[in-house]
Amino acid sequence: EAIQKIKQQSQAKKPIIIAATASAFAEQREKILASGCDDLVNKPFESEIIFQKMSEHLGVTYLYENEPLAVTPNWNKSKQSSLSDSGVSSTLLPAITLTPDNLKIMPLDWIQALHQAAIRVDAELILQLIAEIPQSHSVLINQLTTLTHNYNFDEIIELSDSSL
Repeated sequence: EAIQKIKQQSQAKKPIIIAATASAFAEQREKILASGCDDLVNKPFESEIIFQKMSEHLGVTYLYENEPLAVTPNWNKSKQSSLSDSGVSSTLLPAITLTPDNLKIMPLDWIQALHQAAIRVDAELILQLIAEIPQSHSVLINQLTTLTHNYNFDEIIELSDSSL
């Protein structure tokens, strides 16, 4: 009800409302979005997730000191960024979206263990399994770690299930 009132009272552009929830279940996500929220983040969340959501919904980009190349999620594909301190220009790169094939670099029993850990919502075990991924697959390590820290167990379940 509060969301609807906020959106109705806004004169100009409708405000973006992002809910913070402790729930990790898809059916509750749908209910929250249907209530009028534009997006949601799962608690506990890291500050970088909030910045990613602001970038996604507001179109802002961020430059970080001492980073020669900024990598942002795929919603900011190929935006140009100028690093003012160095005068160097760089292109923001899209993030890689994981597919079931990405997991197939690991043995079948590892994928099954990941799947079971995600079903049990066991973040600690998932992080232990991620530690077994060869460092040469840093994108997979980073993406699975982000999914785990954001309590996106449904995505991990779908990925691992499709890889079996």
